[in-house]
Amino acid sequence: MSGKPLVSQFLEGNIRHRRTTPVAHAFDTPIGLYAIRLDEWDRLPGLHPGIATRHLNRVWFRRGGTTSRPAMAPWMRPFDAMLSWPPGIAPAVPLSW
Repeated sequence: MSGKPLVSQFLEGNIRHRRTTPVAHAFDTPIGLYAIRLDEWDRLPGLHPGIATRHLNRVWFRRGGTTSRPAMAPWMRPFDAMLSWPPGIAPAVPLSW
């Protein structure tokens, strides 16, 4: 493992939802997400014995190829395209909301 520090990080924030009609409803909930750089992927298991990228462990990061993914709901495709295409390359699906 390289002694260079990882750029990947854990991001924390809150999801806020507010609705006034037809019935007033609101909630806030904390959320945490891992932002892992793909060029650091192979270094993750060396951080701790409980972290794995190739088998089940306490913390298991998985990368699924397009052939191993379950069927995706049509409304999710723009989000998937936005998150999975490489920088500098246009997404395969038009992004529109």
